[in-house]
Amino acid sequence: MEQLEAEAPTVANSIPYDYRIAQIIEEVKSGQPPSFLWNGEESEKHQLPETFVAMALGYNLEELFRETFVIGNYASTNMVPDYFNHQEVVVHGANILVPWNSAKIGVSTER
Repeated sequence: MEQLEAEAPTVANSIPYDYRIAQIIEEVKSGQPPSFLWNGEESEKHQLPETFVAMALGYNLEELFRETFVIGNYASTNMVPDYFNHQEVVVHGANILVPWNSAKIGVSTER
């Protein structure tokens, strides 16, 4: 989180957070920042902190980044709450709509 916050005023903020986390993990594994993200002198300013790299290398990096049912990423999808996975705790990007309640809405045909 600290790394993402530090990058907030930079071009890295234009990358979706989940993809940027994958990039950070790859950078820790390879030691190379993404070439399309930083270039020239800028890359030196934005290298991952050594303490972060040392801490990350203490984990099994293959298991550090994986899919989860706890976070639902709906990328601006129109959703009704009934359709969310019951395991989801965090819902990202959904346009939550109110479901139609036929018990509360009626049409009168009397004149």
